[in-house]
Amino acid sequence: MKLATYTGPSGPELGVVVEEEIISVSSHELEGRRIESMQDYLRDLPHNRKIVEEWASNKAGTGIALRDTKLLSPVQRPPMLLDCSVAPRHLWQGSTTMFARSLPRPIAAVARPFIGPISRRVLARRLDGEMLYYKGRTTSVVGTGATIPWPAYTAYLDIEPELAIVVGDIDLGASPEQVAARIGGYTILNDVSARDVQLREMMGTGLAATKDMENGNVLGPILVTPDEFGDPLDRDVRVTTDLGRVWTGTTADYTHDPVDVVTAIAERQHLEAGTVIGMGTVADTCGLERDEWIEPGESIWIEIAGIGTLHQSIGFPAIAPPTRWQSRTGLALSPSQSASTGQLGNS
Repeated sequence: MKLATYTGPSGPELGVVVEEEIISVSSHELEGRRIESMQDYLRDLPHNRKIVEEWASNKAGTGIALRDTKLLSPVQRPPMLLDCSVAPRHLWQGSTTMFARSLPRPIAAVARPFIGPISRRVLARRLDGEMLYYKGRTTSVVGTGATIPWPAYTAYLDIEPELAIVVGDIDLGASPEQVAARIGGYTILNDVSARDVQLREMMGTGLAATKDMENGNVLGPILVTPDEFGDPLDRDVRVTTDLGRVWTGTTADYTHDPVDVVTAIAERQHLEAGTVIGMGTVADTCGLERDEWIEPGESIWIEIAGIGTLHQSIGFPAIAPPTRWQSRTGLALSPSQSASTGQLGNS
């Protein structure tokens, strides 16, 4: 089953996506009650999955065209947004660029061949047996089609395509079987990052400005239930942009199954219905790993097979942003300036 949150006549509504239609769940009574939102749906799993599937099974042709709706983030204001690190190849490839960019240029030129192997060994020890995650800003969650304002404090904005898990209520200490029954489904997360401030924050009080920009967590376009999605560790990921970038990866790079991820987190805390858990950036699908950087005004499409395509556009900085890395002197400050260059910007 495919579920979506969309703009209805009186506000956000929960719907079932059937072929090219969306059928409102919020406006109907099921078993004498209304399921008004995605959170309502997630609070009573697996029961709600069964009744919504049965109700929707004979509703084809009764909805509105998907193309005529505005999709929102599948979960509105999630109670928690957690982002994990179960993609080690992304971590060591990205750390190579991050350290090389952060070192003085003469030193970086000599040290760069050694940074990757060292990072890989250090991270292997650091991640051994650990389920690391950080807490994201839930008020910056937006849906497909959103524009991400360019933060004033970074010259190196980046995307981070991830497979995200959305869960129902999961008790502290829940077993893998209990967790599996309460995984609501999967969606796409773009965890936008300011790379030239990231290392300093990681070595200090933790990630803050790196991740907390406006509209910095893009979620969607829909939620796909586990039975329909299939194997979450066998999904192709593709990033394309209007400047001609094509980056590809696969969720097969993840080292943990979603049930294992959620069970490990539930050993530490109760998870409220609507909690979103990112699995980590899929290797080879972000700029940091390539030392290739998105431009102001760029439109980006992230596709995960079985879910669909998440679209977002990048805004323009009001002034030339400061950076501790090499200056990006050609960074466009207006739509007209961006149109006049019309090329990939690699600094």
